[in-house]
Amino acid sequence: MIKKWIPLWVIPIGVVLAVGTVWLRLWMVETTYEINQVSRMIANSRESKEKLELELARLRSPRRLEKLAKRKFKLKPPTAHQIVYLRKESW
Repeated sequence: MIKKWIPLWVIPIGVVLAVGTVWLRLWMVETTYEINQVSRMIANSRESKEKLELELARLRSPRRLEKLAKRKFKLKPPTAHQIVYLRKESW
């Protein structure tokens, strides 16, 4: 019966490869988790931006501003003598 011997240097190399493989897999999982977190943050930021743009459009709405001017500041459309026309060359 012939016995096959594994050289002793194979064991430390195997251990190093096993530890390296485990470390690499853990690093991949951690990196994937971080990427997912950043993706969620980007999606939330985009959603917030869209909401803020809609709110800005609502606040700048001429109809809303006109109502606000009439109600809060008691403004009304100008009379004919309050309108000032400028000549083109004075711009």
